[in-house]
Amino acid sequence: MAGAAVVHLSGYLRVGTFECCAVVDAVAVHSYTVRTSSAPISLTKALLTIGFMYFLSWRLATVAFVTVPNVVIASKIFGNFIRRQTKEIQGALAASTAAAEEALGTMRTVKSLHAEAEMGARCVLVWRATTSAHRQSRAAWCR
Repeated sequence: MAGAAVVHLSGYLRVGTFECCAVVDAVAVHSYTVRTSSAPISLTKALLTIGFMYFLSWRLATVAFVTVPNVVIASKIFGNFIRRQTKEIQGALAASTAAAEEALGTMRTVKSLHAEAEMGARCVLVWRATTSAHRQSRAAWCR
């Protein structure tokens, strides 16, 4: 194979043309450079933005820096609340789906044992728990 070389990059042996190896090396060097130099650049951009904001209007900049952390904290609390509520609703739906599936899957056995009332009562209890979880969710959104 003309122009082929074996190159050791990042713990792997690669076989290819010299041009391919040069491109891979250039990409590896570029990604390393971007990773190591992005922190000082980001810090410089942030400091210049803050300075420019205070230069334009120190009152508005102060309001922004007081307001933004409060909004972030409120969003985090609300996100945790919604996540917890979603898990409760999904659990209730899973329980009701399992009860309905069991009732439909064992219909012949339930009929032969004359246990329709027990199975119906169980389905009603699970359905009430599911609707209760939905009502709590609706109440939280409609406050």
